[in-house]
Amino acid sequence: MYKCTFCKKTVAAGTPCKKVVETVMFRHPFRSKVQRRWTVDKSGRPKQEWIDDKGGMGTQIVAEYPICPTCAKAKSVV
Repeated sequence: MYKCTFCKKTVAAGTPCKKVVETVMFRHPFRSKVQRRWTVDKSGRPKQEWIDDKGGMGTQIVAEYPICPTCAKAKSVV
């Protein structure tokens, strides 16, 4: 159970609606040999190989508020 941040109504925990309040730009670094990929070699046997994660830019959630489904559907909130 949680309380909606906007209307203060108690809502069951099985209805997860959240309002993102703050985000920041985040630079994900390059990582070498971290992702495992399975391929098939020339004889048809499975082969494991490790590939690089190239990283990049993206957004990261800093703060979010729990809200009820009624407030999530309202145009003024979303």
